[in-house]
Amino acid sequence: MIDRVITGVTVFYRTPELIKFSLGSFREFYPNLPLIVVDNSGGDKCTEELEKFYKRDGNMTLIKIDKNIGHGLGLRQALKHVRTPYAYVFDSDVEILKPTLLDEMLANMKPGVYGTGYIRLCSRGGSQMDNGDLNDPEVVRYMHPLSCMINMEMYKTFSPPCSGGAPFADMMADLKDAGLGEKELVHFPVLPSGNYIKHYSGTTRARFPLPCAKDIKDYKEDEFIKLVMWGKL
Repeated sequence: MIDRVITGVTVFYRTPELIKFSLGSFREFYPNLPLIVVDNSGGDKCTEELEKFYKRDGNMTLIKIDKNIGHGLGLRQALKHVRTPYAYVFDSDVEILKPTLLDEMLANMKPGVYGTGYIRLCSRGGSQMDNGDLNDPEVVRYMHPLSCMINMEMYKTFSPPCSGGAPFADMMADLKDAGLGEKELVHFPVLPSGNYIKHYSGTTRARFPLPCAKDIKDYKEDEFIKLVMWGKL
C-alpha cells in the first residue's frame, strides 16, 4: 500500500504540452499520492496550465518561482517539503506507462537503501562514462533523477541536488565518499524507455539552455520570489 508513503516530485519549465503526459500519467495510476510540482516558468502558459491542474487536484502542492533556478535547485525546493518516508522524483518529460512502477520500486527500498533508479557510471561532476573503474576515486555510481525513488531520512544526511546538468552529482559523490555502493543504490530498469516509462528525451533541455552557472552558483532563497500553493502532504 503506497498511499501516504510516497510523494511525487517534479520540476517544470515552460513546457505546458508535457503536463498531460507526466502529471496526467502520475495521477492516472496514483490519484491519492501527494504530489509536489515546482514551476520555474515565471508566469507563462506553463504556469497557467499548472495552476489549472492544481485547482483540480487536492493532493498537489504547487511551488511557483519567478525565475528559472534550474532543475536541480528546483528539486531541492520540492524535496524540502516532502513529509512521506519516500519521494519519487521524475522528469517533466516522463510519462508513466506501468501502474506497478512505484510498488516495484518501493520493494527495492529495504532498510539502508538510499535510492533506486537507473544507475550509470559518471565522473564526480556528473559526466556520463561508457567505461570506468569504481576503484578510481573520480568515478561514481550515478542514479539518474529522471525516474527514481529516494529514502527521505537518508537524503537529509547527504548533499541535496545541485545546479548544472547533473542534479545528483554532489549527492552521488557524497555516497561514494561514505563508502556506499550497490546495496545502497539499487538499479531499477526504467531505461531503456518503453516498459515502465516513456521518456520524451531532452524536451526541455533541447528547447531551453541551462541557466547560466554564474547566475545560480551562489543560490540564496531570498534572491527569488516563491509562492507555495499547498495541497495535502
